[in-house]
Amino acid sequence: MLPKFVEKNIIQDYIYVNDITKVLYYFLNHAPQSGIYEVGTGFARSSCSIVEAMNKVTKQTPKLIVAYPNEEPFLFQANLAQLRKYAYKQAFLSLEGGVKAMFRD
Repeated sequence: MLPKFVEKNIIQDYIYVNDITKVLYYFLNHAPQSGIYEVGTGFARSSCSIVEAMNKVTKQTPKLIVAYPNEEPFLFQANLAQLRKYAYKQAFLSLEGGVKAMFRD
């Protein structure tokens, strides 16, 4: 069931689990320079974007009520500079592409 309430101020970098698996597999087999790497798409999106993508893929009528708090948005977006410089170069699926793949798999 899709969520009915979504906080508009939560903006995060959502990544499809298969993309994470590919990065882990790459590190397991290629042993790039040691370090701590951020992994994500590099693009932050609101929680509403997930619900909208799921509604579109499942062809459901949107059942979304958005709360608009007065707080500053919470933002997390992966910085891929180190990951791209020393290691993994493949592109990641967009949020919409990940949702489509999730329902297809």
